[in-house]
Amino acid sequence: MADKVEIIILHETVRQSWLCDAWTFVVIVAVIGTGWLLGSEAMQWCGFVMLALSSIVRARTHRDRLTPQQAADRLHATYGVRASGAQTVEAH
Repeated sequence: MADKVEIIILHETVRQSWLCDAWTFVVIVAVIGTGWLLGSEAMQWCGFVMLALSSIVRARTHRDRLTPQQAADRLHATYGVRASGAQTVEAH
């Protein structure tokens, strides 16, 4: 079985998050609106299903977010990677 791919986003601004959410909303409204204009209930239902799935995925991805320190710790533990300029704290 292949290794699970893990993506770590170190920084996302509020503006970037809102733009992503707005784009998702626009696409879903476009599908539902087009279905309404064409009188297609199937297209409206497809838009609703897209809305439900995107809400579930968005809630799941927000739950798995890491702080910058947690991301650095995970990278160090998994790959031995340290940030450039990072200092090692030695116990005395």
